Amino acid sequence: MKKGWPLWLAGTVGVLVPGVVAARDNVYCFQANVLGTLAEFVVAAPTREGARLATGAALVEIARLDCILSSYRPDSELRRLNLAREMRVSPDLFAVLSQAEDLQTRSGGAFSGRMGAVEALWRGADTSPPGAAELRRAVKSAQQQPYLDHANRIVGRPEGLVFSVDALAKGYIVDRALDAARCTASPNGLLIDIGGDLRCHGRPGCQQSWHVGLADARLPYANAPIVAQVKLSNQAIATSGRGVRDRIIGGTAYGTTLSPQSGMPVTAHLAASVVAPTAAEADSLATALLIMPPEQGLLLAAQSGAQARITQADGAVLTTADWAYLEAGPSPQPLGRAAGLINVADNDRPSLRPSGWVTDWALQVYYEAFIDMGHRASDYRSPYLVMWISDKAGRPVRTLIIIGKDPEYQQDNHIWWALYGSRAPKMVEVRSGPTSLSGRYPTFWPGFDDSYSAVAPGEYLLNIETSRERGEHTFRSIPVTIGRKAFEHDIKPTADMGAIKLVFGKQP
Repeated sequence: MKKGWPLWLAGTVGVLVPGVVAARDNVYCFQANVLGTLAEFVVAAPTREGARLATGAALVEIARLDCILSSYRPDSELRRLNLAREMRVSPDLFAVLSQAEDLQTRSGGAFSGRMGAVEALWRGADTSPPGAAELRRAVKSAQQQPYLDHANRIVGRPEGLVFSVDALAKGYIVDRALDAARCTASPNGLLIDIGGDLRCHGRPGCQQSWHVGLADARLPYANAPIVAQVKLSNQAIATSGRGVRDRIIGGTAYGTTLSPQSGMPVTAHLAASVVAPTAAEADSLATALLIMPPEQGLLLAAQSGAQARITQADGAVLTTADWAYLEAGPSPQPLGRAAGLINVADNDRPSLRPSGWVTDWALQVYYEAFIDMGHRASDYRSPYLVMWISDKAGRPVRTLIIIGKDPEYQQDNHIWWALYGSRAPKMVEVRSGPTSLSGRYPTFWPGFDDSYSAVAPGEYLLNIETSRERGEHTFRSIPVTIGRKAFEHDIKPTADMGAIKLVFGKQP
């Protein structure tokens, strides 16, 4: 580890903001649960009230567009369209459908906003994937051509075609939410991040640009280590790929991005990240690049005025020629597979580090928090959560994940703050990555402390602390014995804290 390098926390999905939280009084952070995931708002404004006003306006716009574009809400305009043969639709829905059809043409069919029937088959799968015959029928229905009357915003839908625009709609919602926030208090800087798709405007406090981190796509954890950083200024970034939303069917994990040609989950690439002027462009292009052959995908990104980075299934990374201009310098020292700690030879005798820790093993923590999924503009009640490892005497070893960027409310996690408060600003990050599920925080600890030094097996404590902006503080400390014996424990939820699953052994 380089001397003087900040201790970035390996947690949550995309952008590193080293100066945002720490630098000035006029940078404020809020969070809320929207669209089934966590949204975070970083606002540079003269007052907290002005920042709240901007965030509230963004949340109102998010809720409005959710009622239009959602594939899940039974009352959404999109769901009504999928029941009609022809319908005059709102400007927002027509804009999203038009963009989806345009990208379908430009990507040679790799992107599609018509995959609703195929997605429904996968969502309904339980013990085995959908059958080949029913997949072929659903794919055939998705290949029908809809009718779009641009003059009158009328959409004609062939029988059997089901629109699903999630791969573009979240980015579109980020764009409109940012516009709504900018119209209120004229914030000097603004970043809106919905589940890893984000767009920024202006400057983050005293910094010249927003620093965004990309996590190791090979590790399906909310605290996977950052392996690349980019600098953004009035730009957007989105990442598509494998992650914590993978479907588990019959004990096997399947990605959620489906090929319009076969209806099967894509496997050639683990992740695709795209930087573009708008979040809608970044979101949809990232999905297309995950499906396309890499050379064609990178060419499409360049022709679209975007920059892209693709991580292939074997870990190889390919980028557009100008991606290097976005790089923000060396990334923090990687952990896990990036450091060669996960890939080991298959044999019966475990290899050990000098510290005695089995080199290919990690403590995996699957925590599910209680989440208030309200849609109110004033809903900032998502829990500020921190998870860390300490020794059996309570001395801190490593912070695993921090959810919530505002130091005013981080301090309400007073047990952790007493240990880490002076270092907290440098440990906060924002990331771009595959969309995560609200309240679910799969994390891992491969046996390193906060200075990236290997630790020995022994007795440790897993600590989970949460607080809410309007009260409610919880804390739980769980003894964990790290040795050479694998284990799996399910810890039942309490009245004020969700369920926890602990797994120690080879990382899957």
